Amino acid sequence: MIAEVGKSWTKEEDEALTKAVRVHGCKAWSAISCALPRRTGKQCRERWFGHLSTAIVPSEWSAAEDATLLGAPHHMFMRAR
Repeated sequence: MIAEVGKSWTKEEDEALTKAVRVHGCKAWSAISCALPRRTGKQCRERWFGHLSTAIVPSEWSAAEDATLLGAPHHMFMRAR
């Protein structure tokens, strides 16, 4: 299998990905990618979570989420050096 870098996803690929996720769940990305020639498991996972999953709803942060982030200890956001 050769992954095509930078190639746009087609409607048919999106439909095949959605069907494969229904069959395998959203963790078996290598198995899912077998249903999509020329796509890797990583490409499938990124397409699913970035564009197709209905579980992820893009929206503004709620006031409670803002408060949680602002109240978190500073070290949680710092990278280890």
